[in-house]
Amino acid sequence: MSLEVKTLDYEIRGKEILKDISLEIHTKEFVGLVGPNGCGKSTLLKNIYRTLRPKYNTVFIDGNDILKLSSRKMARELAVMAQENNMEFDFKVQDMVMFGRYSHKKFFREIRPGTGNYVRNILRKWDWRDMKTDLISVCQEAKNRECFWPEC
Repeated sequence: MSLEVKTLDYEIRGKEILKDISLEIHTKEFVGLVGPNGCGKSTLLKNIYRTLRPKYNTVFIDGNDILKLSSRKMARELAVMAQENNMEFDFKVQDMVMFGRYSHKKFFREIRPGTGNYVRNILRKWDWRDMKTDLISVCQEAKNRECFWPEC
């Protein structure tokens, strides 16, 4: 997968937050964003994963403008794990893992056969079999963060 940002500008109420940002990230590259508080790191990321709306023809995944990708396609191509995850409802660990299968499910259809096995395999891989019915809110901090990892 490749990610390209071309001359991204972003402003809030007339105040320029990002100006002329460009970058390219290719398959298997590892990139870190470093800078002081308030310099626009989170704003850039939010434009990339569509929480904020960039202008057309500015952010591309594998050459495709992210604003033209369906939500399903976007979910299959890009996952985000925020630094903090505040949830209004408590879920079981196995349910959180199952949410990762959203983009593979047809609208108004049951989850595909075999998905339960897939989830069990993920729980086994991460050694969470004994935690599958635990609530996210009571997981240890490290495990809690892992529950949001885009494995599925």
